[in-house]
Amino acid sequence: MKNRLCAILLSFLMLVTLSTSCLAYGIWTINEIKYSPDGKKLAIRSYNDILLYDTQTDQELENFASPIGITSITFSPDSKILATGNRDKTIRLWDTGDADNGIGLRKLLGKVDVFKGHKDSVTSVAFSPDGKKLASGSLDKTVRLWDVETGKQLLTLKGQRENVLCLAFSPDGNTIALGGWNNLLLFDMNTGQEIQTSLSLQPKHN
Repeated sequence: MKNRLCAILLSFLMLVTLSTSCLAYGIWTINEIKYSPDGKKLAIRSYNDILLYDTQTDQELENFASPIGITSITFSPDSKILATGNRDKTIRLWDTGDADNGIGLRKLLGKVDVFKGHKDSVTSVAFSPDGKKLASGSLDKTVRLWDVETGKQLLTLKGQRENVLCLAFSPDGNTIALGGWNNLLLFDMNTGQEIQTSLSLQPKHN
């Protein structure tokens, strides 16, 4: 299995380096790797490409290039959805179950699968622990909370004074932490209020 995975990663790197879009930007690297919570799938992201790998059968389930530029990926807690943050200011949801059926990643049918509202590139995405909500951070300095089922925007957090580069839910889903260039904010997800004074993060020098 390890040899097979290494071979897939190598082939993916070769695909990326040969991609015209990636050559134009000088991006030849794997930027993010995420296991699904059930451990059955591995998602690999480059600038414009996603590879989905079945860890049980050693099979490549999907390998596709996106013209919009992918900035972040995350699995839902039940492993059935792969969410992507994108440079076109959107969040998109993909049904990973289609990959199991041999037809690759497909957008969710019967649900809103493209969330729009950000004013700049989306940099990070995260599902709530119960999988019912999705948070997205952006270069527009906001975090937005979405209802996964309906695509409705539930909340907008605007306390960040810098670009939002990363975010994470607490295990109980009641708090979200978001980080910028050198500071960290904590918000109560029930009220949308900041519950922690901004922490400035400065590197320590020996």
